[in-house]
Amino acid sequence: NVREPELLRSACARIMVRHRRSDTLIQLPPRKVENIVVEPSLLESEFFDLTLELARRTMHSNPVEGEQTALILSILLKESTSSPQALLATLESAILPRTVREREQALLRRVIQLGRKIPVTAKMLRLVEWVKSDPAPVIVYTEYIETLKVLRTLLESTGMRVHLYSGQMRGREKNQAIEDFRRQGGVLLSTEIGGQGLNLQHCHRMVNFDLPWNPMRLEQRIGRIHRFGQSETVHIVNITS
Repeated sequence: NVREPELLRSACARIMVRHRRSDTLIQLPPRKVENIVVEPSLLESEFFDLTLELARRTMHSNPVEGEQTALILSILLKESTSSPQALLATLESAILPRTVREREQALLRRVIQLGRKIPVTAKMLRLVEWVKSDPAPVIVYTEYIETLKVLRTLLESTGMRVHLYSGQMRGREKNQAIEDFRRQGGVLLSTEIGGQGLNLQHCHRMVNFDLPWNPMRLEQRIGRIHRFGQSETVHIVNITS
């Protein structure tokens, strides 16, 4: 029956209300997105290149264990774009040596030695520069706890007030961190766990130090500050190298 689709739409219209995204967000202030590309140092470039070579060789020499090896190596490459410390935490763990064959062990040691020579990256220094350019509160997201630790030390060394929010904290500690951030301002340094369920519309600045591979997670992060109650233009910065 050619009229059935029309009858169905008519019936649904009586019991359903459909909102477009533009209808629900029309009262929100605009977003300003800025992408900052940082030139890595020669040492950092060599570190990343060696990590890439380690991943390539390991994948080539483990065709039978393809899926598991690919997963581990994809994590390595992702960590290498965050911080040497995040990558070293995996490289020095008990997991990787079982994946890397004997002939790649020398390369693995070279990568570890090089990573230990990079306490602070150009990307980290650019973050500090941008955060300090405006005294307004700012949220900085990273995906790795080791990166979070380094950023905390670096930011605090420049005199900034830093509040931590991570999955390693208890519920009461996380609640206190959010309360302190609301009252005191400064920097909320958060892992991915802070990308959902928080209402932080008193803050209009956000930095993605690590970009999630899932775009939905990125949108969830932005939603912490770009929500009803926000009165300022939301400034979102993505720092990459």
